[in-house]
Formats: sequence, C-alpha cells, structure tokens
Amino acid sequence: MVARRSEPYPPVAENAFLSKGHPPIAHVESDTRYVEAGPLLLGVEPRRLTTELIAANRRLHGNSPPDREFDDGGVTIHVFESASKEELLRFDCFQRGPHYHYILPGGKDHLFVRFDEVAHGPMIDWVFRTLRSRLTTLLSQAGASTLGPEIDMQSFDKALDKCEELARSAGKAA
Repeated sequence: MVARRSEPYPPVAENAFLSKGHPPIAHVESDTRYVEAGPLLLGVEPRRLTTELIAANRRLHGNSPPDREFDDGGVTIHVFESASKEELLRFDCFQRGPHYHYILPGGKDHLFVRFDEVAHGPMIDWVFRTLRSRLTTLLSQAGASTLGPEIDMQSFDKALDKCEELARSAGKAA
C-alpha cells in the first residue's frame, strides 16, 4: 500500500465539498475494464446512479438518505494504486452532473468536485488531457504524491490511450 498523508485535507474550492464519513459508491468490479499503468491501475466502468443506490450507500455508512432525487449515468474512469487496488481518483463523466473525486487516505472521505463543461468542454476530453498533463498534481491532491516519481510517463501515455479507447466505447453504449 502506498504511504498517503492523513491530514490536513486538501483545500475545498467553491465547486467542491468534502464528504466525510462515507466513501463514494464502490465500483462494480465485474463491470469495470482494467488497464495496467505501472504503479497505477486504470479502470473504465459504465455507471448509473439512482436515488436508491445513493441512499443504500449512505445507510451503509450511517448517514441520512439524499435530500433530492438522482438518476444519472455515463462512463467512469477510475485510478487505483496497483499493488493495493486502493482507489485514488474517480472521474464520473455523467450526462447531467459530471463530477470527479479525490479519494482521500483511508477511503472513507473524499473531495467531490463538480465539473464545469462550459469552461472545460466535454468532461471525457478533459479527463484524458488532464491525466496526461497533471497526473502528479492530481495524485498529490489525493494524498498519493509518493507515486509520482514511480510513473514512467511514456508507458502511462500508452496505457491511457487504451483506457481512452475503452472509455469512449463504453460512453457510446451508456
């Protein structure tokens, strides 16, 4: 398992909130396609979130149900630490509410960030552009800065090409 910082949590921007005490809804392993990327493992998963799924996840962690209805979906790109399979980053390229997560050390807390398509264009394009250009910064924000020096960016780019191909195919099917 990668050594990750515990506190303080990263700063929270206006388009984000720190969710403490309940992790993001777990990915469905059987629905996820994986691509090895050195010390990282990339995952592509078609997802649909409903009010019922969110309520069940919140109950599981002792929290109250959501205060509004949910029905959204699309393709999700996961970034895991290879050895431990601990999720570090998640990008939910959803139709109505695209967003992403920095999953903080221990996996119970996460920073949820709303994506602004007006400013950044389609989220799926932004995800792959950003993973190519700002990976170490993203990992650092998730408390996994020690992984940065281990990454061979040339190999990572090849893995990301495969991941992008899978994501775009899954997005068409979603």
